[in-house]
This record gives sequence, structure tokens and C-alpha cells, in this order.
Amino acid sequence: MNPQTNLLLHSLADDARQALKPHLAEVALKQHDILYDVREVVPAVHFPVDAVVSLVVPLASGEIVETAMVGRDGIIGAGAALNGRVSLNRAVVQIAGQSLACEIEALKGVLVKHPAARSRVMCPRL
Repeated sequence: MNPQTNLLLHSLADDARQALKPHLAEVALKQHDILYDVREVVPAVHFPVDAVVSLVVPLASGEIVETAMVGRDGIIGAGAALNGRVSLNRAVVQIAGQSLACEIEALKGVLVKHPAARSRVMCPRL
């Protein structure tokens, strides 16, 4: 396994990974970048390679609650992307690094053709 990869992508069946590969673009994420915010349409999913992204929910009081941290073993934006809805949280880069980004429609197309990959993206720990 290439150490500079995303473990979720690496875990997909070869045919699904190869179908997704042309749609992946390397993106440099800077600390404190906001990938998307609450109630925004998610423009692309991110498969972090060596970056870490926090998913947070801003409260009316001004406080922020962190609900998850995603690193090279996961995906950012899959839930909103797969059901076509807006984000329920804010995605903030905590540790700068590289990510592999994929536009939503391209991801949807690949996952329709590869149902096992869809299950893996939606339930990565299974």
C-alpha cells in the first residue's frame, strides 16, 4: 500500500477504485480552510491523504461543538453528497495536507455502478 493514499479508497474493490481514479484531483488543504458550511451544498467529497478535517456544528450561543474528525481513513461530505442534500455541519481543516477531491456527480455515477463501493463509502467501518 502506498503510504500517501486514503485508506478508504484503498479498501475499495479494484474495479471501483479504477472507475473513481480519473475523477480524483489532488488538492492542498490549508489549516483553517472551510471546505463547506452548515446548510451549504457540498461541492465535492474529500478523501484526506495526510490532512485532518473536523466536522463541527456552530451553536446559537456562538460556541462550536466538534462532532467528528476525519483523516486518511475516511471521507468528508459523503452523506450530503449521496442524498443530494445540504451539509448539516461545517468541515474545517485542522491539520494541513493533501486530499483527493471528487465532484459529487462523478462519485454518484461510480457508486451507482459499484454497489459494494457505495456500501463501503456509507459504512466505512463495516
